[in-house]
Amino acid sequence: KSMPVPSGGGVGGLVSKRDQLKNLAQKHSKFLTMKISSQFDSSVVSNGIANGSSSAKSQLSEDDMMAQVFGSKFEEISASKAKYDELKKRQVESHASLTKRQSIVSNIDILKSKKGDLSAKIKEIELELQRLTAEESAVDKQITQAQDSLVVLDN
Repeated sequence: KSMPVPSGGGVGGLVSKRDQLKNLAQKHSKFLTMKISSQFDSSVVSNGIANGSSSAKSQLSEDDMMAQVFGSKFEEISASKAKYDELKKRQVESHASLTKRQSIVSNIDILKSKKGDLSAKIKEIELELQRLTAEESAVDKQITQAQDSLVVLDN
């Protein structure tokens, strides 16, 4: 089943949009890693959490950390990431659909070729049948002539 494609040109548009969002997500990930690391280190020091830093890290949810890093842009970035994930999913589905379609078209071409071969073989057999029928008629005539000659000799 085909899915509606946003304006911008089919699979090519999806791929382009996906690549843009992927690039943004990669930059976001690198920046987030650096920013969270620096913010967390300063947070640990200011809160007096010297021991058990891994448990402190686990207490902060990923969304909380991202909200701290990106502030008001967090929702926009989250929406972009969700769009990227959706476009990637749609691209995979579109590719699967395209692959299935190509397989069916290829199978149709093979079957048409096979049908053409069979039609040619049928015509060849029909011509051979006509030739054999004509040969049979000629042999029937020869038999009739030979029998007539035999009757003449017997009389």
